[in-house]
Amino acid sequence: MARMSTQDRALFTAAELALIESSRPPKIDALKPARVKAQMARARAYADKYRDLARRQHRAKKGAFGRGGPPGAVNQRTERKEELLANALQRFERRLAGLERATRRKPSRRAKPSTGQARGAVTQRETLRRKQQRRQALSKATTSARVARQFQKTRMRAIQGHIRGRGQRRQGKRDAR
Repeated sequence: MARMSTQDRALFTAAELALIESSRPPKIDALKPARVKAQMARARAYADKYRDLARRQHRAKKGAFGRGGPPGAVNQRTERKEELLANALQRFERRLAGLERATRRKPSRRAKPSTGQARGAVTQRETLRRKQQRRQALSKATTSARVARQFQKTRMRAIQGHIRGRGQRRQGKRDAR
């Protein structure tokens, strides 16, 4: 990986330069996944900022000089900044992908039942899991009924009807103008 030239370093602010430097080894290797994600977000924001700025400068130059105007040195510097920040973003993304690959675990084999446990017996953990699944299924089925009861209890349906009617009347007045 080539180092940045002195001219490239002069393009960046101290914060941007620190971000780019942290995207290179050995600094990137020391970053934890949460920090890599934060640095990715910053790099993406800076790259987007300079990409948009380059587009605006290009449109402004095109409008001032028509087609084929003189090449803008300012625009070239902005495009170079965007390119270097996009490269830093790619390095962060590769590092995050590597970290995620390393943290994924292979599926382990199922533990054999202990000697005191019969083959067909259900463990306590399995019993709790099944109970939780039944509760969740029951709660999903009764969610709509519970919401309906809540509307009835608090008279929300009547209140919402009044609000809707008021909105319709206001819209009718605006349309009549």
